Amino acid sequence: MGVAPRIPGGGKLVRKTLGNLRTYQFQGPITATFNVADLPGYKNFTTDNFALNSVVFEGQDSWTKFTYSFSYNPSSGDLTIKNTVNTNADGGYHHCIGDVKVVCYYVK
Repeated sequence: MGVAPRIPGGGKLVRKTLGNLRTYQFQGPITATFNVADLPGYKNFTTDNFALNSVVFEGQDSWTKFTYSFSYNPSSGDLTIKNTVNTNADGGYHHCIGDVKVVCYYVK
């Protein structure tokens, strides 16, 4: 077992699964929005509070790759994740399948 991180001022580090972002198409981008306004302290969150876990992807060829980017609005509690499918330079379409679990870390 690992050692739990020390939290300044006490508290417990919580990991909450927000959902999955799945891509089953030939090209992106695909966006998904998750709302965390029900979590304590969400107005103080930054993109550092969020992570991708259990990343699984398949590409038709070695030129295909996924890129994920995060943006967070602390006023509304909306986390937006954008998944971009980057294909090779010949402009062809390459079938891509991706599935990632989106998680949030915060102190309770």
